[in-house]
Amino acid sequence: MDIKPSEVRVNPAKNRLYLFLRGFWSEEMAAAVSARVKREAKALKPGFSIINDISQLKIGPPEAAAIVKECQEWLGAQGAGRVVRVVSADNPLAKMQFKRTSQEAYDASVATTVREAEQMLDG
Repeated sequence: MDIKPSEVRVNPAKNRLYLFLRGFWSEEMAAAVSARVKREAKALKPGFSIINDISQLKIGPPEAAAIVKECQEWLGAQGAGRVVRVVSADNPLAKMQFKRTSQEAYDASVATTVREAEQMLDG
């Protein structure tokens, strides 16, 4: 699987949104990815699942975190169901930031690989 920085994919057959968030997130990057997430998620039905791979994400400024939080709240309002966040033990700051910003929008399980996340959702 060829993954680019901050890639967004949907799988309508599984009713699933895939977020691969990589690199350093500036406010501009967060805004661009948020807009793409909102466009792509419209192809899914309420109850859709999300795999959010932040294992290689670098923490951005507070302005980027505010955009991420707004997008998470939007996803919750659109009917997001199960969410699995892929994290790395080498990146505890990203894990903490996403947990903090998403806690009002939805609960997320944690996995260490995308494959493990898919097994959690498919199982």
